[in-house]
Amino acid sequence: MEYPKDGQSGDFCDPNELYDQIPKAPGTPVLHVARPSAEEILRTTAQLAEADFERRVLEMMLGELKDRLAAVQDGLEAKKRQIIDFNSRLAPIRRLPLEILSMIACLHVRANQQSVWVLMQTSRVWRAAALLAGDTWNYIIICSPHLILANKEQPGVVCNSVERLKCALNRIGSAPLDIEVKFGSRPRQLWFRCGPSDEAQVLALVELVPPSAHIRHLKLKDNIYNTSLTNLLQILQSWDLCRLEHLDTQSQDLIEVALKKSAKIQRIGIPPRLLRQVEAPRLMRHLEVWDHPTETLDSSDLAHFTNLISLRIGSGISTHTTTTIITMPHLRRLTLCGYGQLWPITCLNITYLDLDPPIFSHMHTGDTIHLPRLKEFVYRRRAFSETPFLQYFSAPHLEVLDATDEGANQHTVIRAMNIIWPQIESRGTTAVHLDPPVLKIHHVSVNVKLLSRVLYRLTRCVELHLLQMRVSADIFELICPTTQNSKKKSVCLPALKVLVIDQFRRKGRAFANEATYLDAATRFLQRRKTIYHPLQRLSIIYQGTETNLRGDTINEL
Repeated sequence: MEYPKDGQSGDFCDPNELYDQIPKAPGTPVLHVARPSAEEILRTTAQLAEADFERRVLEMMLGELKDRLAAVQDGLEAKKRQIIDFNSRLAPIRRLPLEILSMIACLHVRANQQSVWVLMQTSRVWRAAALLAGDTWNYIIICSPHLILANKEQPGVVCNSVERLKCALNRIGSAPLDIEVKFGSRPRQLWFRCGPSDEAQVLALVELVPPSAHIRHLKLKDNIYNTSLTNLLQILQSWDLCRLEHLDTQSQDLIEVALKKSAKIQRIGIPPRLLRQVEAPRLMRHLEVWDHPTETLDSSDLAHFTNLISLRIGSGISTHTTTTIITMPHLRRLTLCGYGQLWPITCLNITYLDLDPPIFSHMHTGDTIHLPRLKEFVYRRRAFSETPFLQYFSAPHLEVLDATDEGANQHTVIRAMNIIWPQIESRGTTAVHLDPPVLKIHHVSVNVKLLSRVLYRLTRCVELHLLQMRVSADIFELICPTTQNSKKKSVCLPALKVLVIDQFRRKGRAFANEATYLDAATRFLQRRKTIYHPLQRLSIIYQGTETNLRGDTINEL
């Protein structure tokens, strides 16, 4: 086997010859290769080793700094928690005795229909006050183990077993007891009936309540079988109901039993068909008429409830009956949730009005409803529809207007606002009927330029809340322009002190141009300060994160 000679194969060639023996085609430029010399290789290798060493040193220093920074951050967070703890020890709330705080806790739980467990998670002071407030634990819910509560913050202690019920009763002791008996296995569905086995379990728990218990509130709204209702009435016959004050039921037999045993019932919640079964309606102070899919309220059935303080009508009001004028001079709180006649009664002394109309429109004659003592007005749905019923109300002493509208387009909303708050001309147009110091608008889609024109007509507004709305930064320039227009000598919202903007954005989307938005808000505060109408607070909320800007801290730009 013959081996190739030198120069006949690349495997045995000198490397230098590879660079020297480059084929030279005619007309092709020669490529010159700049090879590093041995001296340059030694020098660069030394520099590379030195740079790599310095890199390792810097990495070690960076790691040490990161460790120190993490330690400093941990120490800073610990000091912040310590400062919060020290401030909580010096907080004004600790100057109040726990007995007074427990009374405040009871009022909060009752007024907001909120679970006491929410209050206990606020702070250690409120936890101690809640534990001391025995009246907040007196609301128990006797139900089936299969019951699914719709709201985890629902007031009341759930007693779906013997152990839980005995524990709740031992905690309450001899204090007044509020009992809600729920037979259904699904929440908020009055038509659904649970099985006989579930009803038997609930009845077994009800039997554990001692007959001598001080029952203050009894609530039974579910439909149950006749046999179970008979057994339940037999159990209730043995209870001491002479001090019963509040009854919620749709059982006529239970109403008769309760009214015979107690003369202190002043609050009752029943369906429309049982209104005529109530004995001595003039003694009732609080009435709630439930919503029922097959029943409507005859307004004449309310004629005998003349001494009511609060009234809630959840059912529809029949418009085919005789128009009886119902007068309730003592009524202070009114809630209307059903369809039909918009204003079925005469109550000039109400201070709180809550309207929650359904999809169906109300019927109204078009006359102005004058409410001279109304302080708070809540309109929960369709406030700015094609026919806004807010235009029919006149409340000169109104303090809070809370209006919500979902679904109406921008054209409909602005037209409704122009009807509710008409433009006041120099010729003598009547002033707006609803100009409260606190205005809250929820879920409204409207052009900010047209909205600013409406805001110019509000002269008493001290607090403006634009909640869950898409409000661009142009609103600041529109309600307080940089260059004043000579034609507009009036100031928009001259009494404004608080402005809250809750930006509506879909979940997961970032707040675009947040810095630009905050800069526009800051300049707006400065302009208000320059024209001697400063704001005390400007809050911008986005997905639960609130940014507060105070007008008294804004300096000259």
